[in-house]
Amino acid sequence: MESETQQTLRDLHHDDLEVRLRAIEKLASLRDPKYATVLIEMMGDPEWRVRKTAGMATADLNRDEPMAEQLIRVLFQEGNVGKRNAAEEALCLLGKVAIHPLLTHLPLANKDVKKMIIETLGEIADPRAVPGLRAMLEDPDENVRVAAIESMGKLRDVQAVDALIPLLGDPNPLICFTTVKALMRLGDERAVDPIIGMAGRRGVERVALEALGSFSNPAVLDPILKGLLKGGKKVRESALKALVDHAGRVPPEQRRTIADRLRRDYDPATAEFLCGALENSDEAVRAGAVAVLGWMEDARAAAAIVGLIDGPLHEAAVEALVRMKQGALDALLQGLNGANEVTREGVAKILGERTDPRSSAALIRLLEDPNGHVRQTAAASLGKIRDPASAPAVMKLLSDPYLSVQESAILALSRMNDPGILSGLIHLLGSDQAAVRSNAIKVIGKMNSAEAIPNLSFCLKDENPGVRRSAVEALSEIHQMEVENLLLLALADEDPTVRLAALTAVGKRPEIDLLRHAGPLLTDDNIWVRAALARGLGDRTDEAAKTLLLGMLKDKVGVVQIAAIEALGRSRDRRWIPALLEMTGHPDTDVVRSAVAVLGETGDPGLAGRIQVFLNHRNWGVRAAAAEALGRLGDPAVRDSLERMAREDPDRWVQQTAQGALAQLSNPSSL
Repeated sequence: MESETQQTLRDLHHDDLEVRLRAIEKLASLRDPKYATVLIEMMGDPEWRVRKTAGMATADLNRDEPMAEQLIRVLFQEGNVGKRNAAEEALCLLGKVAIHPLLTHLPLANKDVKKMIIETLGEIADPRAVPGLRAMLEDPDENVRVAAIESMGKLRDVQAVDALIPLLGDPNPLICFTTVKALMRLGDERAVDPIIGMAGRRGVERVALEALGSFSNPAVLDPILKGLLKGGKKVRESALKALVDHAGRVPPEQRRTIADRLRRDYDPATAEFLCGALENSDEAVRAGAVAVLGWMEDARAAAAIVGLIDGPLHEAAVEALVRMKQGALDALLQGLNGANEVTREGVAKILGERTDPRSSAALIRLLEDPNGHVRQTAAASLGKIRDPASAPAVMKLLSDPYLSVQESAILALSRMNDPGILSGLIHLLGSDQAAVRSNAIKVIGKMNSAEAIPNLSFCLKDENPGVRRSAVEALSEIHQMEVENLLLLALADEDPTVRLAALTAVGKRPEIDLLRHAGPLLTDDNIWVRAALARGLGDRTDEAAKTLLLGMLKDKVGVVQIAAIEALGRSRDRRWIPALLEMTGHPDTDVVRSAVAVLGETGDPGLAGRIQVFLNHRNWGVRAAAAEALGRLGDPAVRDSLERMAREDPDRWVQQTAQGALAQLSNPSSL
């Protein structure tokens, strides 16, 4: 072992960078503080990767004050800047244990080391550093003072705010600038009024405005608007960023107030500045210009904003163009010429949000776009405009190769809900494509048209089960007496998905006597049909339905049994408790869990003893159900068992469930 370590120590000086890195990692894995000196020396390696790895390894050896002392001594060593920087990073990694040693050495250091110690204290961000940093605010060296201000801005401590605010009156612009930035980072409302006082001061006006934007305080609005409306170009840019930043921090109703305030004094010069700002190299300025032009509904820049749809300002551009109700339509339509698919989709979305019928022609053309996303968005937008004249074009998308486009067309036609389009949809029921027939039926169903019942009835005989299922679902939306017989006929369909759709529809109609037609369904070869029957019977109040459910507890499939258990549970009838207790002995743990859960919903404290035994069940789901049930039943006699489960159960989720049950026992009103 000794020879291997010696080889590792020799490898620290190997010419190969990767060998040196592996050697450092090997030493670090030994976690022996005696190698700290060696690792600290490696922090002076010419390669930055070696220096960084050595610093991390050193900090990880022993996180205590003696280790911090060793690293601080490196800061005082002149010559190797890389080594000192690596030591500074290692001290940051040590964290709070380095605070006291750093503060002890701070007054004794020269200006360069002071700056490094101050920066380290800022990165560690421990409020205990405030007094030491505060003392550095009076240091004769400007760089030290600036570093102290910056670090205090990272501490997020009220003492730091108190110390920084007086510096706003310093005659040195750099000190003022750094102080504003630090107070902006601290975000304390006490700084708002002092920073407002700086908003007109030459040299710091821009940073003061941007700092004001970081507050939600309504008092910042006046100086920000003044800078935007009356300032020079650079001041306007800062005010613009601040305005949008501030608006993003306040509730929607206050954002409307901001727009109203700006609209009062909005003038051609401000509009010209905003239009020019759309070409600014600063993305934040461009984003601000887009947002404010949208607030002002100023369409003079609409064409330029259309050009921003395909880029990082996509969302802001779309929102602004939607707001421009007047004058932007021509720019939007012109923007489609030669546009790429992102812009075409964006324009299609905007046209829909504006709900201007004059957009229909352009959107109809986009229904034939080669890009599926564009077609989908164009259809959705036509649905929002609700122009029935566009229905024939939208209907063509019912055969689109993409399902999402088909669904968008269905929704659009449903929104139009115009009786005039019904004949076109009925015509599509004769299509040779099953998808088209099915989609047309879905639209007819959403229109809730009794006129279409004969056509839908014919579709129940379609060769495609998907079409038949759509017909059942469409008929279920129409509340006419003649529909009931059609739904009952569909219960005998050869396809289980059609039978399931019919059963679901019948279950929602209490006027239909489900019991008369339940016989064949009790032995249906599809488990989901039988489970749906159980759920439908559970919604009926007559005794015969409950009798059938008791029989379904003996179904050969657990899914059906669980549906029957839950259906009986909804009745809250104590007569079914013995049957439910019997199901707790079932070999299927999912069935047991369901029965235990339903018994807990009865609210009968007398069942607590029968359920308590399941706290020791091998299955975590059963144990969790038992704990939750006991919490609902409210019997304090089970508290000890629940407390033990909350402490000792091997499953964390079960522990949490037991804790919740205990809380219910302590507060029965929460049930």
